[in-house]
Formats: sequence, structure tokens, C-alpha cells
Amino acid sequence: MKAALHLAMTAIAVTCVCILAGCGGGGGGGGNGGGSAPAAPSNLHSTAQTANTITLAWNDNANNETGFSIERLNGTTWTVLTTTGANVVTYVDSSLTPSTNYSYRVRAVNNYGTSAYTAVLQTATGVDTTKGTVTGTVVNLVGSAAISGVTVKLGTTLTTTTGTTGTYTFTGVTPGTYALTVSHASYTYYGAAVQVNVTAGQTTTVPVIKMSSDSEGPPPPPF
Repeated sequence: MKAALHLAMTAIAVTCVCILAGCGGGGGGGGNGGGSAPAAPSNLHSTAQTANTITLAWNDNANNETGFSIERLNGTTWTVLTTTGANVVTYVDSSLTPSTNYSYRVRAVNNYGTSAYTAVLQTATGVDTTKGTVTGTVVNLVGSAAISGVTVKLGTTLTTTTGTTGTYTFTGVTPGTYALTVSHASYTYYGAAVQVNVTAGQTTTVPVIKMSSDSEGPPPPPF
């Protein structure tokens, strides 16, 4: 009798433990609580561009996102610009450089994960119509071969260097009149500084500048 009572009490105890602990197979943890990552946005596009801003827009295909992560390609690295709130489908990227290409991608996020990215959008800022551009070429006085490595100075603060084709370009120049000078370790320019007039929204092409190599000496005087 005592043995039977003992067995009955043991069975009751085991049953109680199973109920409290959750006996049986398939009782794994709740994981993410039944939630899921959001669906990916689509149709990333630009709705407006200025010289310094790009306005992005996309389609929201999810109903459970907490926001959208917006990324821009800087060199070879994607950088998160911001994470918006839920249901936001536009973003303005500002403080950009005029006439410059940029790449973007967007994905949805929530507490359970992230979606796939949109297709990469490649777009560009507009031209700064409040500024001007100056361009020109530097060549050898004899033979008119392009001279690379020439230091070109526009006014007192703007400096650039000619490339292999002998050309140079200044962008984003405030309208006004500037003196343009050139210098090179192996060439000399014997003329006066070139006066350059810069107009807003326009490109000013400077007449070709001819420099003499040190072995050639100065050009002959005009007759």
C-alpha cells in the first residue's frame, strides 16, 4: 500500500514539473517572437537635384518597418547617411559638390532584421549657376607639345596643376576678374599675367599659354 502511494505521489510530482518546465519536443525558445524582417523597398530614384542637394524617393513595400537606412557610396565604402522613421519615403542629401556623381541604396529595417537593398541609384548634382568655370591649356613654345605638371594660379588662392594633355580647369569660381599665372621647374613663361573675367554659370576659356624650356631660352622679340 505504501509502495503504491509512493508511486502515485511521484507521478503527480513529475507531472507538475513537466507542466512548469514545458516537457515534450518542439518546445524551443520563442526566437524572434514570431516577427519577421521587412520587405525590401523598390524604385529608388531622384526627384530633384540642385548644385548642392539630391532628393531621393522610393516605394515602401513593407507594413512592419521601423524605418529605412539610406546609404551613399564614398569611394569604395558604403556609408549610412541616416535611418528614417517608419513610412518615410523621401530624403534630401545636402551639402554636396556641384556637378558630381553620387551613388545611393536604401533598405528597410525593424527589430527583427533588415531587408534586401534597392538597386543602386547613380545620379548627379546640378551645375552651380552662381559660379563660373575657367579652363585652358599650356604648351611648349617650340612644337606646341603639351606640358604637364605646370602650376596654374588663379587670383591669390586658387591653384591647380596641368595633366598629361596640358589642360587645367577651375570650377566653382566666384564671378570677377582674376590674374592667372603659370610656373614650372623646367619651363618659363615670359609673358605678363593673363587677365581672366569669370561670369556666373559660364565657362571661360583662357588663350593657350606657351612656355619655353630652360634649354630654349626666351622667345625672340617681335619685329
